[in-house]
Amino acid sequence: MWFLYHGRPQDMRGHVLYPLSALSTTFPDLYEHERAKYAGREILLELWIPILQVLWTEALHLSPLHPYHLAAAWRAQGLTSATWNREFFEIPVERIDSNRSVWCSSGTLIGDEAERERGRPSVPVDQVTRFDPAVYRGMERPPRRYLEYLQDQRERDRHPRPFAYLPHVLVAASVDVASLDVVRADRPPG
Repeated sequence: MWFLYHGRPQDMRGHVLYPLSALSTTFPDLYEHERAKYAGREILLELWIPILQVLWTEALHLSPLHPYHLAAAWRAQGLTSATWNREFFEIPVERIDSNRSVWCSSGTLIGDEAERERGRPSVPVDQVTRFDPAVYRGMERPPRRYLEYLQDQRERDRHPRPFAYLPHVLVAASVDVASLDVVRADRPPG
């Protein structure tokens, strides 16, 4: 069985993970808290996701990497983050609606030139493909670009973003996480 991962929100209510925009009507106070994470990166609030035809805030962002592998990459660079102290839901790919999901390959959000010219920032169309749970096989190590990013940020004495430059599965739907296992970044998978 293959999995995707999403951090367990600190103030989670109920057993459903919602995209940010859905929180605005479901739990407005949580929406404000989560939206604050985009301070200085407000352009992402308007970022368009090709194929899904939704905004960045209308999709859940799931990682194909067990958090242990990401935290290990941070430790190898002498970096720490509170992100790696939290629990993560281990979501079986069978719970993901493939008709409402895409694979975003690089995690770089420079944007698609044609969409920028139209005044709408967009994930580059060549980095987005339909997500197919039947062929998905997870990842066991972060891509080289992520490791280079961590090293660069350490050398510049900057704090890296935990999920920058990583592939993601973007899901334009809520995901029920009732009865799912949670994993931790300080414990290897298995």
